[in-house]
Amino acid sequence: MKIYSLQIGRALAALLVLLFHLSVNFNELLGIKYLNNFFYFGSCGVDFFFILSGFIISYSTDKKSISTSSFITQRVLRIYPIYWVTFIFFFISSLFIGSSHSREIISIIKSLLLLPNHDMLTGVSWTLSYELYFYLLYSFSLIFIDLKKRIFCVSILLFTILFFSNLFTENLFFSDFIVFEFIFGIIIYQIWQLNKLRKFNSYFSIFIGIVFLIINVVFFRFHRVIQYGIPFCFIFYGLLKGDLKNNNFLILLGDSSYVMYLLHLPIIRIYTKVLNYFEITNLLFINITNILLIFTIIYISIIVHRKIELPINKYLKNKLI
Repeated sequence: MKIYSLQIGRALAALLVLLFHLSVNFNELLGIKYLNNFFYFGSCGVDFFFILSGFIISYSTDKKSISTSSFITQRVLRIYPIYWVTFIFFFISSLFIGSSHSREIISIIKSLLLLPNHDMLTGVSWTLSYELYFYLLYSFSLIFIDLKKRIFCVSILLFTILFFSNLFTENLFFSDFIVFEFIFGIIIYQIWQLNKLRKFNSYFSIFIGIVFLIINVVFFRFHRVIQYGIPFCFIFYGLLKGDLKNNNFLILLGDSSYVMYLLHLPIIRIYTKVLNYFEITNLLFINITNILLIFTIIYISIIVHRKIELPINKYLKNKLI
């Protein structure tokens, strides 16, 4: 069963990441502070996705006896197939527009497998490495049926890995506290499922989250778990409890958000390269084409989701699960 308000949240988070990368590319490639870099905070969409992943994994496995192999297979089928499709597009486009990333075979293999600290040819793939890392940790907790025991198991594993990573190595991947945003998602599911905060107004929760987010972005520079993760916990819970009007377009965009997340960056880079090549600096023209670009990315993402991602997933699930 889909929770439509979360699909809307997923759509908005994907759009934030898109606007963030649009701003970054304008700044780095064209030397233009697009909208005065207002959407530099848009990277926070990633934190929403991490919390969402923790919630969805709990939602889909709660009170179920599921084998580790079955769980890992389902997650691998969710992440890799369409990632590989978009990776090919990204790799081919990089041959024409250029890229600072290595094209050595070992680097490509590490990128294809989403290994930790791989050379991020696709720009966003580092987040998928953390998704897989969390799925692997969560798979160990499946020996328990009770969700509280699963939370405890995953938390102990995370603290242990974080402790030894900081103590004996300088591996930034395993020592990053960002993984606790997945735990936030599990805890939010537990609160929601037990209806612990049934009197807590959903709109007030969203309001508090937005206020915290604005204050953090404007006045502070914390680790992103505090900067974005905690405010998004309030927003996320508000979306769960709220009776938001279903918006069919945003729900469809939420369904297509993974494809948009993977595809938007190469399209933006091609677009900014074209602007740079023709030395286009007219802000009115750029603003108009930016709007067209965003709708083009949305349209392409929906088409790829419907015509490629869904058929591939359906075929592989029928064959492997």
